[in-house]
Amino acid sequence: MARVQSAVEQLIRARFAEAPDEIWLYFKDETYTWREVISRSERAANGFLRLGIEPGDHVALMAGNKPEFLWVYFGLSMIGVQIVPLNRWQRGPALQHMLNDSASTAIVFDEELQEPILAVRGGCPALRRTVVFGRISAGIDTSYAELAAAPEGEPDVAVTKPSRPAGILYTSGTTGPPKGIVSEAYENLMGPLLEASGVQPGETMYAGLPLIHGNALFVSALGSIRLKARLALAERFSASQFWDDCRRYNVVQISTLGGLIPILMKQPPRVDDRDNPVRIAMSVGCPAAVWEEFEQRFGVRVIEWYGMSDSPGNLINSEG
Repeated sequence: MARVQSAVEQLIRARFAEAPDEIWLYFKDETYTWREVISRSERAANGFLRLGIEPGDHVALMAGNKPEFLWVYFGLSMIGVQIVPLNRWQRGPALQHMLNDSASTAIVFDEELQEPILAVRGGCPALRRTVVFGRISAGIDTSYAELAAAPEGEPDVAVTKPSRPAGILYTSGTTGPPKGIVSEAYENLMGPLLEASGVQPGETMYAGLPLIHGNALFVSALGSIRLKARLALAERFSASQFWDDCRRYNVVQISTLGGLIPILMKQPPRVDDRDNPVRIAMSVGCPAAVWEEFEQRFGVRVIEWYGMSDSPGNLINSEG
């Protein structure tokens, strides 16, 4: 069948063709080569097809950082599905609103989220399938492990309209219910930001922010692929573990939001604070009072930028 590839699929297949056995992803003690990335993503894609998910459907993804998040994301992008990343802390009416507003036909989520998902499922008429990372409880359709048992190989499905990097990306909802933003341009807008990072092919970027957020997904994960770099993925941000992770994976670029830099500054000083491989901190909202102190203490350069999910572009301050 004719299958138009999404921009995301074209990107990962290009990296596989160039260096199939090169490591792309670090997670804890695990490493994943491009061969493994393609294999696991194809299995996820074929598993979703077996589940009845079709091109043009919307599938919500509500999970923490883990390699399986990426296999689901890449797999759905292979079969023309529009992916809807959701904040894993949403509950009740706000969660139900986003599932209905996006017309999500399925949702993939962490094991500890089964109760809040089941609490709203009855009020989401379009939601046909539920897939859990972990053990299945009553009312859940299948597990990711069962879904990923599908065979590898390019999905045999007709795709005429490729998926976007994010089918719908929701705002935080500070002035009302979260608003769904539809954009074709997120991936294209990353160029100047990635260039400013100075990351070179083969170097490693660090993602400690949630993948359900545009920063970690577009700047760190997809950004590392565009730059032919590697990605070190953390389950979550940990101030005490942060710099040890950077040393362990030889990270040259990190991403921070708002209060993270002050939190890192509150860690007890260590004699090896500057003994780390990081060159650039791509920061959103670094407080002016700690900017220079942070740079001096850890021997890094802060590049400040600002962007919004519903704004066509980014502001970049590389001058200090």
